Amino acid sequence: MLREAWSNRDGAIWLELSEFFEVALIHQPELIVKMFSGDEELLDSWLKSVGGQLFTDFLGGDLERLLQVQKDITSALEIYLIAEKEPQRKHVANRILTIIKESKVREID
Repeated sequence: MLREAWSNRDGAIWLELSEFFEVALIHQPELIVKMFSGDEELLDSWLKSVGGQLFTDFLGGDLERLLQVQKDITSALEIYLIAEKEPQRKHVANRILTIIKESKVREID
């Protein structure tokens, strides 16, 4: 369902999906990797917005939590990559991990 929601997103729905991506990436990163495996176009569309989607504090007061989320997602993906043997899934996970590590946590004033 998350794949379908991302594929058919419009307006600001991409921000409302952030919590689902956050929880999945921390607790079951394999679900997100599997969702994007074999669909580079869909993966690219998500990777372009992942920094803003997951690591922007729009309301204030959430900066520390978002920094922790970034660390938790990074750790979960690194653990996943140790166990994953399938090359396509490793490729997707590595692309996600790279973007997560490069993303800046920011607060909107």
